[in-house]
Amino acid sequence: MPSSHFAAGVLVHQEKLFNNLSSFHELEQRIQSLHDQNTKAVGDAFEIFVEAYLATQVAFQAKKVWIVRRVPPQVRQQLNLPADAKGIDGVFQTHSGELVPYQVKFRTERGTLNFTEVAPFLAITERAKDRILFTNAKALATDAANRDALRVVRRADFHQLTEHDFRAIEAWLKELPPPKLELLPWPHQREAIEQITAALNIDKRTTAVMACGSGKTLVALWVAEAIKPKAVLVLVPSLSLLSQTLREWCRANPWGARFNFLCVCSDPTVSKGTDDIILHKTERPFRIDTDPQVVRDFLMSDLGGVRVVFSTYQSVGVVADAARGLPPFDMGIFDEAHKTTGPHGGTFAYALNDNNLTIGNRLFLTATPRHYDINRRDREGDFRIVSMDDEAIYGRVSYKLPFAEAARRDIICSYKILISVITADELNTYLLDHGITLVDGDQIGAHWVANQIALTRAIEKTDVSKIITFHSRVHTAKAFADVTPYGIARHIDGFSVFHVNGEQPAAVRDDSLDAFRDADRALIANARCLTEGIDVPAVDMVAFIDPRKSRVDIAQAAGRAMRKAPNTNKTVGYVLVPLFLEQAKGQSIEEALDHSDFGEVANVVNAMGEQDDLLIDTIRELRESPGRGEVFNPRRLRDSVEVIGPPVGLDAIARAIDVKLIERLGSSWDEMFGRLVAYKQQHGDCLVPITYSDKQLGRWISKQRSLKYRGKLELVRIQRLEGLGCVWNPRDESWDEMLGRLIAYKQEHGNCLVPINYRDKQLAQWVMHQRSFKNRNKLEPIRIQRLEELGFVWEPHDDSWDEMFGRLAGYKQQHGDCLVPINYSDKQLASWVNAQRNGKNRGKLEAPRVQRLENLGFVWGARDDSREDMFGRLAEYKRRHGDCLVPVGYSDKQLANWIHNQRRVKNRGKLDAARIQRLEMLGFVWDAIGESWEHMFGRLAGYKQQHGDCLILQRYSDKQLAHWVNVQRTVKNRGKLEPARVQRLEELGFVWKVRGERSSRPAELHAVTSKGA
Repeated sequence: MPSSHFAAGVLVHQEKLFNNLSSFHELEQRIQSLHDQNTKAVGDAFEIFVEAYLATQVAFQAKKVWIVRRVPPQVRQQLNLPADAKGIDGVFQTHSGELVPYQVKFRTERGTLNFTEVAPFLAITERAKDRILFTNAKALATDAANRDALRVVRRADFHQLTEHDFRAIEAWLKELPPPKLELLPWPHQREAIEQITAALNIDKRTTAVMACGSGKTLVALWVAEAIKPKAVLVLVPSLSLLSQTLREWCRANPWGARFNFLCVCSDPTVSKGTDDIILHKTERPFRIDTDPQVVRDFLMSDLGGVRVVFSTYQSVGVVADAARGLPPFDMGIFDEAHKTTGPHGGTFAYALNDNNLTIGNRLFLTATPRHYDINRRDREGDFRIVSMDDEAIYGRVSYKLPFAEAARRDIICSYKILISVITADELNTYLLDHGITLVDGDQIGAHWVANQIALTRAIEKTDVSKIITFHSRVHTAKAFADVTPYGIARHIDGFSVFHVNGEQPAAVRDDSLDAFRDADRALIANARCLTEGIDVPAVDMVAFIDPRKSRVDIAQAAGRAMRKAPNTNKTVGYVLVPLFLEQAKGQSIEEALDHSDFGEVANVVNAMGEQDDLLIDTIRELRESPGRGEVFNPRRLRDSVEVIGPPVGLDAIARAIDVKLIERLGSSWDEMFGRLVAYKQQHGDCLVPITYSDKQLGRWISKQRSLKYRGKLELVRIQRLEGLGCVWNPRDESWDEMLGRLIAYKQEHGNCLVPINYRDKQLAQWVMHQRSFKNRNKLEPIRIQRLEELGFVWEPHDDSWDEMFGRLAGYKQQHGDCLVPINYSDKQLASWVNAQRNGKNRGKLEAPRVQRLENLGFVWGARDDSREDMFGRLAEYKRRHGDCLVPVGYSDKQLANWIHNQRRVKNRGKLDAARIQRLEMLGFVWDAIGESWEHMFGRLAGYKQQHGDCLILQRYSDKQLAHWVNVQRTVKNRGKLEPARVQRLEELGFVWKVRGERSSRPAELHAVTSKGA
C-alpha cells in the first residue's frame, strides 16, 4: 500500500526523494537539502521514510501502519491517545495484534535528543506496552532513556540498511512489486545444509563444525527452512549476539511476512563486568520479553507461518517454563554450542535435555568443539579436555569445515601467529633513547613498554593498517589507547587510536567504530566487547596485549583478523602475542622462558590450534618425534607461528620457544604414541608384550585399552590408535592370526577341514574351539561371517563323509566294487568303510546315507575284524592273480583255509546272504574244482592250437597241465568223469590211450587210435 502521508505525493513523486538510494547517509543529505526550502518538509520526509521502513522491515513485524492523522478512533482509545496529532507521529499493529505508538525525530546536527523534545511522546504513550522513537540523532538524553517499554531506533541502526532495503522502500512508496533478494548459499553452505538436513532425517541431534567467519548463522536459517518447522528456538550466549543473529534472520528469512519472532532475555545485563556489549533498553531496536506468560501466548498463538524464539542460554529457563505442556519446538539451534560443555553447567546446558525442554531436532554450531586446558594435567601428563564428543548429547558431526579448509577455499584468509620478543637489553636501550624513566623493580611498567615496542615491531614487520588490541581489563585497554605518553599513540606514527567498551553508550561506541573504519591506519583497543556480537570493520591484525584466560575469547577474537573484506586482496591475518624476555646472567634462554609470560603465548597458540587441525597435527607430530627417534624440526611450525625479535640471538630464542611450545602444547600421550609407531615399524604390529624392554610403553598401551573399555578414551585418540593398527583386545589379534593360518591351510588343501591330528596342533585345536563356541552361542556374528566366507564347515562330519563317499566311488570305478580291503593302501578309506558298517549295525547311520551307499553297490556283510581282514586279503589276491582260486598249497595258508571254510559253510546253508553277495561281487567261485577243470581245459585247448594234438607227455614243461591230462584218463577209466566233460574232451581230439613215443617227436607219446587199441 502507498504512504498515507499528505506530503507523499510531492516528496515521493515530484521531488523523487527516495529514488535510487543506496545508503542512509545519502538519504540524510537529501532530507537536509529540503531544510533551506521548507523546514517542515524535513520532518515530513523522515516520517514518510519511517512509515515505509516499518512496512518493509521484517524486524518490526508490522501488519498495519497508521500515520497520526489516520489512527483509528478505537486504537486511540485503546492506547489512551489524544485526538490531536501532538506528541506522536503514528501507530503500527504487529502480526500478533500488539499496538505500538511511535514518534519520528530528524536532527540535522545528529546530536543528542534532550528530554524536552521527547517528553510529550513519553507522557501520552505511558500506557503502551511497547513504543518506539525513530531518530537520526546519535543518542537520547539519559533521563529519557531510562523509561520503561521504550525502544529507540537510531542513526546507527539506519546505517545498517542495504541498497536492497532502499529499493524495497522505494517500491513500497510507488506501489511497485517488491524487489527480490537473491541471497543464495555459497557452495560450502550448500554442502553444510545438505549434510545437516540428511543427518537430522536419521537422528534428532547433529553438530556442524565451521570455522569462524564461514556463515554459520545463515546455514542454521536455511536448515530451519529445509525441515519446514512451525516453532524454532535459537539459543545464543549474549544479547549482542542475539541482536546480530536476529538482524541476519530478518534480512535473509525465506518466510517473509510469515516470519514471527520473539526475543527473550531475563537479564539483559547478565554479562556485565566482563566487557560484553551491554544493550541498554533504548539501544535495542527489537523488543525483549522476560515474562513466561508472554512467551507462552506467543507459542500458542495462531499466527500462521513460523514462530521463532530467540533467547540467550541464560534465559532458556523462561522459555522452558512457558513451553511446559505445549507441543515441542520442531527445531533448536544452539549457537556457540561449545559453551554448553563448560563450567556454566546447568545454565548453558539446560536445553540439552528433553526433560527440561522438549525439542524435536537439535543443531549444534561451533568452530571449536573441543578445548584443551594446557594448565591442568592428570598424572599421565594429559590435558584436561572439554569436548562435544558425546554423540548421545550432541549427535554425530554431520558437517565439518576446519579452518585450514575454509582458508584453502578462500572463504576466510589464512593466519600467522607472531610472537614478538622484546629482551631486557632492548627495553633498556629504548627507555634511554626515548627519555623514559621507570622505577627500579617496576615490572608492570616494564611489561607495558615492552608490549608497546613488540606491537611497533610487528607493525614494521607486516605493514598492517587496521589493528584491534585485546586486554585483560577495560581500564588497561583505555590506558593503552590514551593520548598521553603512557599510551600507544606515541609509538606508532600515522595511526589513529580509539577505545571502546561494553558499557559505553551505543552512540559513543558507534562513533569510535565509524572513525576506525574511515581512517587509513587505525588501532582500536578493548577488553573483550569486540569479540563477538558486533559488526566490526575488517582488520589486518589482532593483538593480545594482556593475558587472556578464555580460549574461546582468543579464538573468536582472532577470527576478526581472518575475515576477508570485500574487494580486497588480503591473504593473511596476523595474531600478535608480545613476549618480554629477561635473561639474568648465567641463565639459559629456556630458564628465562620459564620465568616469563610464556604461558600466555602458549594459551594463544593452543586456542588457535583448537580451530586449526593442521596446527594441532603439526604440534602432535613434533611431540611424537622423540618417541619415534626422529630429530626435532621446528621449521614445520613456521607456516603458522613465527618468532620476531632482536636480530642478535634470534635463532636461539626462536628454537627455545619452539621446543617450549611443543612441550607445553603437545601431550605426553603424543610422545608415547610416537614410541608405539616406532615399535610397530620394528615389529610389524602394536601388540606390545608386558615383558617388553620399554616397560612404560607396555603399561601405556594397556591403559589405553582400559580407558577405551570404560568409555573414557577420546574419540580422536581411538581413531589415531586404530589407524596405526592397534588391537583393543589382544585376543582379537590372536584370532586374526589363527584365521590367517586357516586361510593358508585352505590354499594348500582346498578346504577348511583341519584334522585333529594335523601337524599344526594349535590350528587344529583352534578350529575345534570355533565350532564349540558357535554351538554354545559364544562366537561373535562377525567371526561367524568371516569363517563362513572362507568356506568353514560347522559340522565337519557332513563334508568329511561326502569327501570319503567320493573316494569310495573312485575306488569302485577303478576296482569294480566297494569291497575295500582292510589293508588297502588308502588306510583312511578302508577305516571309513568299516565305520559305515559299524554305524549301520548300531542303527546310527542315517537312512539317506544308507541309501546312497547301497545305490553305489556297497555290501554291508559281517562286521568282525578278522573276517574283514580275510576278505581284504582275498581281494588283494585277486588283484595280483586275476581270480579267487586260492590253491590249497598257497603261501598264505590262513587265506587258503578261510576260502575252503567259506565254501564248506555255504554248502551247509549257513553262510549269510550278505557275505555270499560280497564274495560273489568279488568273483568268488563256490565250486573250486569246476572252476579249476575249466581253467585246465582252456590250457589244453591252447596246447592243441600250438601243437595240433592233445598228446602231452609227462615230461612236458607245464607239469600242472601234464598232470591234469593224466588225471582225466584215470578218472574216466574209473567211470567217474562226467559224460559232458568226456564229450568236450573228445570233441577237442583228446586221446584216452597212448602206446609210446613217436620217433619224430621224442618228447611225446605215440598215439594209438582207439580203433587200433
